[in-house]
Amino acid sequence: MKKIFTFLLFLMPLTLMAQADKEPFFYVDDFLNQSVIHVEGDRDYGRCQALRLSDEWYLTAAHCVYPACKRECDVVVELIQHPALKAQVEVRHRSSDPKVFVPREYEPKRNKSIRSDMALIKIEPLPTNHYFFSAEEESQIDYPMFLEKLQSSKFSRLRQQWNALHGQRATLLTIEGSVARHLQQPIAVPVFSGADIFYQESFGQNFFYFPQLRYYMGKNFGVEKGMSGSGVIIPGGKAVGVVSANLEGSGQIVSYNEADQPISVLPYDVSFFFFTPFTPKNKNFIEATLESQGTKRSNRPYFAKIGAHNAAMVDLKVEEAFEDAPSVQDIEDTNLR
Repeated sequence: MKKIFTFLLFLMPLTLMAQADKEPFFYVDDFLNQSVIHVEGDRDYGRCQALRLSDEWYLTAAHCVYPACKRECDVVVELIQHPALKAQVEVRHRSSDPKVFVPREYEPKRNKSIRSDMALIKIEPLPTNHYFFSAEEESQIDYPMFLEKLQSSKFSRLRQQWNALHGQRATLLTIEGSVARHLQQPIAVPVFSGADIFYQESFGQNFFYFPQLRYYMGKNFGVEKGMSGSGVIIPGGKAVGVVSANLEGSGQIVSYNEADQPISVLPYDVSFFFFTPFTPKNKNFIEATLESQGTKRSNRPYFAKIGAHNAAMVDLKVEEAFEDAPSVQDIEDTNLR
């Protein structure tokens, strides 16, 4: 781990400069299936992000809705965001009419942020509980007026995002067996800011899969509080998981010579980032929940194996790569986003 951090700190600026003159890895169109959610329950209130699976289903982090939705809660999903034109839907979750679904094995008392840190949110089709607002009118507007305003050229990006809400399904890449222990390609997490969608992008960083905890971890690249539940996207818009949490660390970095003798010591402060991938168990949770709720196959996400889909994913002994990584207890005790 010490040698790895020396490599990261000294080579990261070179990596950034090398990417400056190349085509970007990611484009805004890769994030049309992202949304912001607001959760309000008896015990909690929070803001997170979510990955749209289809026009009925959204996927977020379990800690975003639990324990707020343990009994009853309201979830507002921002379908599109713009200072002048908004669209959202309110989901009312009740024990008699569940709309929020958390895996049974998610046990926050024992493990706050990992092991199936995923939750599903089901929304109702139009026009139930939908809200449309025009800043020009300074009031709520009906759906036909919303569509009329949406045709304006200044809302071309929103029109594209709105059209993508209806008919486009997310593609989720699963990890199975011994493949994909080492993620060697860029990933990105979208960031919402008013009328625009930006993204935090990793530049050639390595992310390692820990089977015991079932998450990927690497050095944080700018993911902050409020971005939990967002899809972790690879180039082209396919998702490999959802944002879970981060862990702050500090200590010393030791550089060694060829004789394995220490030659320099540098202090460091490091923020680790980790996300929950689509393991077979998480895939089964998604598929079983959607099936139990009567969701048609044509309205479910696509699943594909990471190893078969991307040759850049290779097997690696994680214990050797992250020799001094945070312990299991460190991860389980970390603060959530």
